[in-house]
Amino acid sequence: MDRPQGDTRAAYYVQRHLDQLLEVRKWTRAGLSLERIAQLRNESTGSLVPPPSPRIPGAVEVWTHLHIDDGVLLTIEPQRARLKPEQVRALFRGVMSLYQDVLGAKK
Repeated sequence: MDRPQGDTRAAYYVQRHLDQLLEVRKWTRAGLSLERIAQLRNESTGSLVPPPSPRIPGAVEVWTHLHIDDGVLLTIEPQRARLKPEQVRALFRGVMSLYQDVLGAKK
């Protein structure tokens, strides 16, 4: 994780730190060790988006679901899509906006 901003008792954390913690939790729940997560962070630009592994029996994949509306679900696997968390959030915002536009056009 990145160091907090500021020094000593005045140090504080920002959204970037929370995003990093959430990524670490996601990958530990998917079975990656803290050592492997650290390797991935060191190899990348600070985001935990490892290259997709081949699909083999027993492989672990973490899927993200966006419930758009009753009966409408967007499912992606960010690792395979090579999307960083901020890109996934931007995609979801765009999809939700487009869906609202489509609903407005139906009237």
